[in-house]
Amino acid sequence: MSALTDVPAVRLEEVTVRLGGRLALEGVTADIPAGLITAVIGPNGAGKTTLLKAVLGLVPFDGSITFPAFGKRPRFGYVPQHLGVDEGAPLTVKDFLLLKLQRRPLWLGSRRPAVVEALRQLRAMQAERLAERPLGELSGGERQRVLLAAALAGEGGAPDLLLLDEPAAGIDAVGGELFAALLAELTAESGLTTILVSHDLSVVSAHAGRVVCLNRRLMGVGCAEEAISVETITAMYGRDSRLFLHDHRAKENWRQNPTG
Repeated sequence: MSALTDVPAVRLEEVTVRLGGRLALEGVTADIPAGLITAVIGPNGAGKTTLLKAVLGLVPFDGSITFPAFGKRPRFGYVPQHLGVDEGAPLTVKDFLLLKLQRRPLWLGSRRPAVVEALRQLRAMQAERLAERPLGELSGGERQRVLLAAALAGEGGAPDLLLLDEPAAGIDAVGGELFAALLAELTAESGLTTILVSHDLSVVSAHAGRVVCLNRRLMGVGCAEEAISVETITAMYGRDSRLFLHDHRAKENWRQNPTG
C-alpha cells in the first residue's frame, strides 16, 4: 500500500484506446495521487470503464501508464458492478470469498488461513454476519461490501491500488453514502490508493481527493471544488447537464438534511 506522497501512484501520458475501430479514449494525461480516492466522472460512453481496464492492463492502448509510487507494477484490487458468478448458484458469501482466496475447488476443502482471512475481510466491511448467506439473497449494498471484501482479500496480501467501477449503481442514496463513507474510512486508515468510477457528484464532492473528468478526452482534473464546475459539467454532459446538476443539488440537500 502507498501512504500519501507527492509521487503519483499512477501516471497517464497521452493514453489512447481504440475498441473495435472506435476511439474510446484520446490522449488522456493525468496523475493519480497516492493515498487518496480519485473519482473518475463523465457521461455514459465517456471511457471511464475503459480507463480502469487500461490501468489494469486488460485493453491495449497507445501512450504510457506507469506507477511511480510503487516502483513496480502494483497489486490490484478490482470491484466490478456485478458479482461475475451465477447468483442462483448454491454459494454462500464465505464460499465466494474462499474461491478467490484459494483458487481451487471448494470440494477439496477449505484451508484454515483462507477461512480466517475471508472472515477478517468481511469484519472489516462490517459484513461478517453475511458469511453464511446465499449470494442470491444479498441486497445491492450488501453485495458491494462482499465484492469490496473480495478485492481486498488477495493471495499476495492487500492490494496497492483499488479500482471500483460504479460500485453504488443500483443502490439507494442511503446505501450509496454508507458504502462511500466505508471506502473513505478504509482509504484513510490504510493509505490505500483508490480509483472510483462514479455518477454521484455528491459522493464525489464529499469523499474524493482528486477528480478526473472524462468524455473520451480529459475535460478537467483537480480537487472536487475545481473539477466539478458548471462549465466542466456542461462541456461533458451537453443537453443533459441541467438535469445532472439538478440531481447533484438535490442529493447535496439530502446529505445536509437527510430527514427533511
